[in-house]
Amino acid sequence: MYVDVALPIPIEQVFTYGVPEACITQEDTHGSFIGRRVKVPFGKKLRYGVIVREYHNDTPQFDIKKILQISSLIDKDPILGPEDIARAQWVSDFYFASLGESLACVSPTMKAKKPRSLAQGPSRHEARMTASDDQLAIIQDLMTKEKGWFYLFGITGSGKTEVFLRCAEHHIQQGKQVLYLVPEIALSYQLQHMLLPRFQSRYAVLHSRLTESERLSEWQRIARGDVDIVLGTRSAVFAPLTRLGLIIIDEEQDSSYKSESSPRYHARQVAMHRVKTESAVLLMGSATPSVESWYAMQQGVFARYDLRERIGDSRLPVIRSVDMHFEEKIFSEELLEHLKDTVERKKQSILFINRRGFANVLTCKFCRTTLLCQQCSIPLVYHKKKGIMLCHYCNYSCGVPRYCHSCNSVNMFYRGFGAQLIEEELHRYFPSTQIARLDRDVSAVRGEVQSILERFRNEEISILFGTQMIAKGFDFPEVELVAIISADIGLHVPDFRATERIFSQIVQVSGRSGRRARQGKVFVQTHTPSHHAIQHAIAHEYSSFYKHELSLRKTLGFPPYTRFIRVVFTASSNQKLQQAVSDIAAALPAPSDIEQLGPAMCPIERIAGKYRMHIIFSSPKFGNLHAHIRDILGILRSNHSIRVEVDVDPLHTS
Repeated sequence: MYVDVALPIPIEQVFTYGVPEACITQEDTHGSFIGRRVKVPFGKKLRYGVIVREYHNDTPQFDIKKILQISSLIDKDPILGPEDIARAQWVSDFYFASLGESLACVSPTMKAKKPRSLAQGPSRHEARMTASDDQLAIIQDLMTKEKGWFYLFGITGSGKTEVFLRCAEHHIQQGKQVLYLVPEIALSYQLQHMLLPRFQSRYAVLHSRLTESERLSEWQRIARGDVDIVLGTRSAVFAPLTRLGLIIIDEEQDSSYKSESSPRYHARQVAMHRVKTESAVLLMGSATPSVESWYAMQQGVFARYDLRERIGDSRLPVIRSVDMHFEEKIFSEELLEHLKDTVERKKQSILFINRRGFANVLTCKFCRTTLLCQQCSIPLVYHKKKGIMLCHYCNYSCGVPRYCHSCNSVNMFYRGFGAQLIEEELHRYFPSTQIARLDRDVSAVRGEVQSILERFRNEEISILFGTQMIAKGFDFPEVELVAIISADIGLHVPDFRATERIFSQIVQVSGRSGRRARQGKVFVQTHTPSHHAIQHAIAHEYSSFYKHELSLRKTLGFPPYTRFIRVVFTASSNQKLQQAVSDIAAALPAPSDIEQLGPAMCPIERIAGKYRMHIIFSSPKFGNLHAHIRDILGILRSNHSIRVEVDVDPLHTS
């Protein structure tokens, strides 16, 4: 017997293997091998893959003597059904990835052999909230919808989560299943407290912090139909729900929904495709929709519902900018004064900084040379606790140099600051106050994020500060003060979405303040207080911001008025890369309805020792654009000296 196996490698083909008699049991003679995971020899290694075709009476058109045998069958039964494989094929075609790479996203894990139960149920649960008249009106209308794309635009604290959960309950009562996506694992911990009293043990959790065996266990529970609702991050969009009725995407604008490795899928796009093919409902929501989604609402592509008031007696916080041109320290005097008052009154504060590490970069005072990564063309970041300089792209690290390697000067200084430096400063100002930090470094410790969030909710921590993990979605009743330490970080990068991200960031972080009946205070520390994104965010002027942004993008021909596909070329030799990309651009010029930007070196010219060039293609006709990229890839298959990565609808161009 022979089978075709898809491997998680960037090669657009499947590989044929023989199945040894020892692997075939009596049960196998009546069942299918398709969808089962296997371990196979490939080159000098053993790799995991998924069987996507089997040959019975027919034989593959190869020299049978050269066909290798599979090493082992991992599953007794198929782990993936025909629908899962078809979904992976769509992802493969749409995002220019191999079928094996796409199946690696769809399958629970390529390696785990035995499932391990994931302890269900948090230690506490949230009481069911009373819905307002506005919420009830939206819920009642959504209950009449059986399919389609819908958007819940609601300001922070307006009760979007309660709408989501009641819609989920309705679909489950109709015998359907629900998929609930959140951008951050930390948000899933908060939501589990709300799921338990409503759905008991009939919910599953899927995210990257699960072990391989835990993820396999959850996947199998879902596939068996033992689950009514699945809560998870980006990859949970592929959960094997056979009775799908509703997909919820909370904080739809978040960039975490876009994969940064092949296949570079966006969970929103996959969800849109999935509800269309499975006749289900897609309900997205945010206080700061992506510009593309706002435009889709204006065009009627997404039906829109509004929640413009906070629930109960809660009011939007008072936000004010602090011009840091007149300040010499990390914290302005005004912020320190209010932070001290909040601590003394035993209320809580959240401080946000969009940067990890202790300081940004190490620079020579004499020749102004900045210490760069040896593998990438970006500065290394100082991490004080580890005592290292670290690259946030390739993870290269080294010790802190005592002198400048360019001019031998010993006068080195740090520019910028990160979360670790803020932590040190906070402890200096508030030595007896309970302070905690949440960022990617902390989240690497299993269980630490959940522990910190529980302690903060229980008011055991007075000041919580961190990066993107604390920026959105959380509901902490005792938080009065919120501060954005440096709102300008990321504003002046060569990326047309930078302004949108800053606006969303300010609105979302500010929204953590002033929940329930108290008035919150927000301080936005910035060197550009007059920037329109900051001004609109401070004044809660949502429509004005989107109007300004859409007008600018229409003039420039940027999304949502066009679609982008970015093609990145990498090679170990810069000279070979430049020549190969120039030849490709000359061999297949873009048609008249497609604009080509480049080829040019990427803003970050080298990562992990590889030189990088890119071309950005844009067109309002996505079908023609997609076909043109397919033609380019056809030419590139014969050139093995360079590697090609395709990013459909890229969120970043670095």
